[in-house]
Amino acid sequence: MREVIRQALPAGEPHAEVFFYFSGHGAQIGAEFYYCGLTFDQSRPNETGMSHSELHDLLRPAEPALLVKVIDACFSGTLL
Repeated sequence: MREVIRQALPAGEPHAEVFFYFSGHGAQIGAEFYYCGLTFDQSRPNETGMSHSELHDLLRPAEPALLVKVIDACFSGTLL
């Protein structure tokens, strides 16, 4: 997931708008939401998934004026 986002939004190339859509499994571990990949393991969430915080770190360099995220996953709204 990380590499696909990096390729779609190369650093140093600002984007006016970014639309992020995720449909799949999600997990809440402590105070963090994780996007789960095919090999997600709750005992190693940072290695086998991607945290919501990390997603923001990957999107931030694109400097979008508008960021829209649609998350269709278990636990996606729990922390709201």
